[in-house]
Amino acid sequence: MDMNTGHEDPTAIRYLIWLLEDDELQAATLEQDLIEHSAQLSKDNIIRIPTEAEFLAKLKEVFETKPAERPRLVIADVMLPWAFLGNEPEGVIRPPEVNTTHGFRSAGARCWNALRTQERAAQVRKTPFVFHTVLRKEEFDYPLQYSDENTGYIPKDQPFDALREEIKKVTDVTEE
Repeated sequence: MDMNTGHEDPTAIRYLIWLLEDDELQAATLEQDLIEHSAQLSKDNIIRIPTEAEFLAKLKEVFETKPAERPRLVIADVMLPWAFLGNEPEGVIRPPEVNTTHGFRSAGARCWNALRTQERAAQVRKTPFVFHTVLRKEEFDYPLQYSDENTGYIPKDQPFDALREEIKKVTDVTEE
């Protein structure tokens, strides 16, 4: 908030969590858990992104027009649809892997890769990213390097405390 004008500063960076989850019930439960366990979070801090195409469009939008809305944390399922029928964002090119061997079982991994290979902003490449999925790491259908200290993994069958610890682990290593 600008103290002189009383208006929000459009360049101020908010703490945003991008929740990459296509299942509405799982997303709502996780959002509620995040809010209940953090005094600083509200629904305004969590952006649910249900498809791979919407993630790529949002990533592009952040770089081109809204840098203050970059994520400070991404929590992602691995298995996601490319887009919902009739709702494909403009300007996002469908990766060939979506139609071949990798398919939806690798969408979250492709989103991780898109974030980690951004050339425009080193800060974004280091954004903490936690895979929250029913798949075990060895079941991912996409080549992915897990040597990144800003990347975590927690199975969905684990209690929320385990996810919270994984988030703490990957966010503690991020430098501003």
